[in-house]
Order: sequence, then structure tokens, then C-alpha cells
Amino acid sequence: MLPSTWRPQPPRNPVRLGAPHDGGYVLPAEAVDQAAGLLGLGLGLEWSFEAAFRARSSAPIVVCDHTINRRFWIEQAWAQARLGRTDIWRRRRDYRRFFGADPATTHLAVRAGDGIRRPPEEWDRSLAELLAMTQGPQLLRIDIEGDEYRVLEDLVAHEDRLVAVVIEWQDLDLHRDRVTDLLGRLRRLTPCWVHGNNYGGLDAGGDPLVLEMTLAPAEMLLPAGADATAEAEARRRVADLTHPNRPDLPDVALRYAAH
Repeated sequence: MLPSTWRPQPPRNPVRLGAPHDGGYVLPAEAVDQAAGLLGLGLGLEWSFEAAFRARSSAPIVVCDHTINRRFWIEQAWAQARLGRTDIWRRRRDYRRFFGADPATTHLAVRAGDGIRRPPEEWDRSLAELLAMTQGPQLLRIDIEGDEYRVLEDLVAHEDRLVAVVIEWQDLDLHRDRVTDLLGRLRRLTPCWVHGNNYGGLDAGGDPLVLEMTLAPAEMLLPAGADATAEAEARRRVADLTHPNRPDLPDVALRYAAH
């Protein structure tokens, strides 16, 4: 079972940004409206979250990923060629259009983490350094394949700069206590959407090894103690926006410990 402190309180006005399956997150509409910018950590071949944000907002978008470079595209093309596919070039064209046509949409070839420069790779930047490059309250997306645990201290220290956080937790069987500790230290942000990624598998207790989570301020959420009808309706609206990452497999059923 997941800890009781991870149980989400649903948003008043939930929306889904990103792909209908893998790559999408549910969050309060107010977080999108109030964000002065979107800071994304991690990119790969998936920027549907950023595209959905751009459709709703003209605020600056900055996405950080040190792995997206010329070598990345060549390796992807080679891997696809062995399978008789060539659609990677169309994806590269889409990438260049999204990140190249609009000066308010930027991809930085830096690695988000603890900011320690590890020679010969000098591209590491801390979350604090990256936030210092932005102005105003930020919507933060974190999907950095295990490096999310390197930004936790800065997440607590700079919580007041964030309107909401969407994050994917990797290897939860190894890091459950670190997530619980983070949630206990945050002053404003609290879980409002929690979803097991069915690509990641389950641990021995049946809990997901990979978990998606949205953190948002209490004022954007249904008040605790709301009447049963209102809460049921809010949870139904969230459920309607929630879909399995891998659509050909059942979604992960989450269980929470009692308070």
C-alpha cells in the first residue's frame, strides 16, 4: 500500500495536459492559468505536455535535456532503420518546429540535477540555477529517469516559486521514504493526482515501481471535508481524465494505508 500522506485531494477544476496516455498529467486548470512559465526537466521524444501548455498559454517554456543532440537523432535513426522505419525524421522536423519557430519556447542542452559539475560532462545544473533563469511563478514538470531525487532539496527550498509540480517517480521500491519525507516537508504543495505507470511494473506488494504525481496548492483543490456528493463528482472528473500509460494493459489499481 502507498502511504496515507500520498492520497490525493482532487482539483476543483482538473484538466489534462499532454498525450491521452503516456506523457500526459492531470492538474488544476488554475495552475496553468497562473503560471508565468513552464520549466520542463527531461524531454526525449515527448513534448506533448509542453505543446498542450502552449495551446493554453503564451508564457515562456524552457525544457532541459542534455541528451537531445545530433548524436541522439543519428542513433534513433539507426535504430529505426534496422526495423525498416523512417518516422524519426518527421519527429525531428516536429521538434525543430516546436522549439525553433517560437523564441518563447526553448530547449537547453543541460542536465537537471544537483548542479555538481562532473568532468568531462559540465552540463549539470541545479533546480535552483534553472529557476533563477526564469521569472515569476513556474509550472514545473520533472521526468528525468531517476535524477528527480537529486532536485528534492531545491524543490523544498524554492517551493514558493512553483504554482504546481508534475513529476514521475522512478524506482519507488528504493525511494519510497524519500518521497514521503518530501511531502512532509512541503508547506504549500500537496498531492492532487497520483497515477501508477503501467509500463513500470509492480513491486512485491503490488504497488507501482513508477508513479506519476501532481502537487498543487490547497486553494486549487476541493476542500477537505467537502460533502460526499461534491467529492464524488470531483473524483469522477479526475477519473475521466486519467488513462493507462500503456493503453493495451489495465491501469494500476492504487491502494492507500489508513490514516
